[in-house]
Amino acid sequence: MRRDGRFGSGLEFESGLGEVEKIIGYVFKDRTHLEAALTHSSANANPKRNYERLEFLGDGILDFVIADYLMRHTELSEGEMTEKRKGLVNKEFLARVVGEHRLERFLIKAEKTESSEKIKSSLFEALIAAVYFDSDIENARKFILKFLGRYIAADAKPDFKSRLNELVGKTLHAYPVYETTETNTDDVAANGEKCFTSGVSISGRGVCGRGRGKTKREAEAAAAEKALELLDKDPF
Repeated sequence: MRRDGRFGSGLEFESGLGEVEKIIGYVFKDRTHLEAALTHSSANANPKRNYERLEFLGDGILDFVIADYLMRHTELSEGEMTEKRKGLVNKEFLARVVGEHRLERFLIKAEKTESSEKIKSSLFEALIAAVYFDSDIENARKFILKFLGRYIAADAKPDFKSRLNELVGKTLHAYPVYETTETNTDDVAANGEKCFTSGVSISGRGVCGRGRGKTKREAEAAAAEKALELLDKDPF
């Protein structure tokens, strides 16, 4: 999405902002906050008109909201909370969340600038700050929990199988199929541990991911994660 005449009319631009608001579940009182959050430095080098400063603030708000939730709603130790938060604020995970909702479509950037994982994760953090500046910390919290709440409340590692099911179900009206087998190797036998290997297939795409784990559940989750990584690079 671009604001200048080369890439669409002002009406189309405003329509794009409205679509972003629908996706994130928040309507801005002042859309200049939203515009800045969507603007990459390649399109506007002014740090007050692109998302770089917003990203800085959004990163801090995200850390705070997750830490606050874990303190209020879990009995985890300090070390466990640290590990759980790390799994939710890394750029790979945030980029995948942005990709699932295709928010990168609305980035205002130079034509040759690719939407990398860093750019996608920065977009998510900038949107947090934009919501905060336009309203307050409670609306920023609602925004974060809308997209990350189920992961914060669940295991430290995101539920990749559920996310893959949602993505495939929404796009193809089908479900991934897993083929999981117990793997016997000399190392496994020596340690007396089981090891499972899983492959996940998606209709029309064949096997999209493979993974291993000590249980079937771990192996299938690893396969689903690999499939999501593939689909993020090569979507339907």
